[in-house]
Amino acid sequence: MTQIGIDKSHLPHVYDVCECFSVLEDGALAHCLQEQEIERFYSSNVQKNHSEQNDVRLARRLHDEEEERDIFSEEKVQP
Repeated sequence: MTQIGIDKSHLPHVYDVCECFSVLEDGALAHCLQEQEIERFYSSNVQKNHSEQNDVRLARRLHDEEEERDIFSEEKVQP
């Protein structure tokens, strides 16, 4: 097999290659962490909104029941 001579003067140094790789890896990690944070925030927001909707429905139902009791007790007092 014939060996081909490589002009090493135009190749980046190992340190430069490692630094570029590190920067790319850090960027990928930062992107992944940001995606996870967004997903957690979205999920908690959905849960919070669902809980608030249930609370509003419950409050509305309790309010309606209280009004019905008041009307019933007023009718009962008045002959």
